[in-house]
Amino acid sequence: MAHFQQRIMERHAPLAPNSLLYRGNEQTVLAGMIPYDTSGKEPRFLIQRPRPKRNTEDVLPFGLCRGHMQESALVGNHTIIHKDLGRAWPPIPDHAESLIQMENPASAAKREAEEELGIGEKDFTNLQYLGEIAYRSFENPKPRGVHFFIAKISPLCPALTSEAWRENFAARHPDTAELRWVTLAEARDLVKQGEMKDGYLPVLEAISNHLSEQKAKGSRA
Repeated sequence: MAHFQQRIMERHAPLAPNSLLYRGNEQTVLAGMIPYDTSGKEPRFLIQRPRPKRNTEDVLPFGLCRGHMQESALVGNHTIIHKDLGRAWPPIPDHAESLIQMENPASAAKREAEEELGIGEKDFTNLQYLGEIAYRSFENPKPRGVHFFIAKISPLCPALTSEAWRENFAARHPDTAELRWVTLAEARDLVKQGEMKDGYLPVLEAISNHLSEQKAKGSRA
């Protein structure tokens, strides 16, 4: 797995500054996507409020779309089971001749975006590798690595154009309680109010800086 992730890093030069990159020794098993919109004066980012798994009345803070990469056990041409990397396999039939296939970070990020944000590949362009980011949470101050990707949202995507669509998606989704587009300034306000996980703010700052640099280069061309 370490060699596999090294190849990922070699193929995708990270956009994030070195100060944000994960330098730990543990295997990185998480990947995520951050859709962005540049149609206004300031870039906006799509954030997600997760739905609580235990106390259903709790209101959890906003975060970024991310989840575990997966492995699949196959029998012939039929997928029989999936599991998250770093977790134990459920029982596999003894008679099954299984082949283990591993999901790559980009595929996992796109899958998570479709599952948690309702955004498929037709809904974005310019998928770029932000980097293997070190994420620290209040609950777990020890950093973990997350392969984050960014993608420009299509101007016709209903997740961008329709608040009613976002509300309906969240209302019927088992893991997503709310979707919201925010500028960097709005994200900072949410962090101050305790409404967003502060560990994600440096990630949005890095994306904002990258987009500003790209805009400046375009204006000089």
